[in-house]
Amino acid sequence: MKRGDRLRPAGRTGQRRCPCGLTALAERRRERFSEVVDTAEREPVFLTKHGQRQAVVLSADQYERMVGLVEDADDLIAADAAMAEIIDGEPTIPWDDVKRDLGLA
Repeated sequence: MKRGDRLRPAGRTGQRRCPCGLTALAERRRERFSEVVDTAEREPVFLTKHGQRQAVVLSADQYERMVGLVEDADDLIAADAAMAEIIDGEPTIPWDDVKRDLGLA
């Protein structure tokens, strides 16, 4: 398609036809996307732009595992910080007070 070319209506369906074979390009991209998703089920797929990594496609299972690991790491960091406060002599909240505040007592 050259600069200035326009898409023309293809008839009553409202679809547009392109003189440059845009439909074939869209079909190839759809096929390529399916390949990327299939590969991502087995391993991460890095998307690049100008040779530089821009994004990663992961399976949903891999993503959930990674999020879980990050959350676990955050919990460990918070636990370490809480333990440091206790060691430094910061006052703690009695368990009975915690249960009462949560409506468990």
